[in-house]
Amino acid sequence: ESQAQFFGPMKDLDRGMYLAVDGYYGQLLKHRPDKMPFDIPEPAIAYSFEVGKFASGRRFWHGVHKYPRIGWRGFYQSFGNDSVLGKTFSIYPFMDIGVLRRNNFALWFRMGYSFAWNTKKYDRVSNPLNTAIGSSLNNLTTLSLLAEYEIFPQWRLRIGGQFTHVSNARYTQPN
Repeated sequence: ESQAQFFGPMKDLDRGMYLAVDGYYGQLLKHRPDKMPFDIPEPAIAYSFEVGKFASGRRFWHGVHKYPRIGWRGFYQSFGNDSVLGKTFSIYPFMDIGVLRRNNFALWFRMGYSFAWNTKKYDRVSNPLNTAIGSSLNNLTTLSLLAEYEIFPQWRLRIGGQFTHVSNARYTQPN
């Protein structure tokens, strides 16, 4: 689990499509500190690349959700202790729902959900300190609040906060 601040440029393309690259900086939250004996000496760092599209309005739900953005995102994360916790990789779909849009400014709420692959998991012999991640294949859930400002035509800068949860839902222990 991590909480991060992120920022990045966005480039609009033709037909309502866009590309974005984001960098993240945050901290792993130990939700059970008494059962997590490892240190976290470094901040959580992540990077992502996304391809998205603005909803066209051709479907009923586009209007209901205020013409959201939908797309796919490639995601890489280091939790701050790579030797124990490893790194996480994921490709996931997302949907952004507009909260506020005024002139050159927009505020979006984002949801994303998929599978994630983690490079280190608990092993009684080779990685006994990793009491947080019990399997390589996990669920990845993200919730974000994004603020964007159009700095030039077709170029936007965004900043926001994101909560990312990586879990195997106790399919294997530890979790």
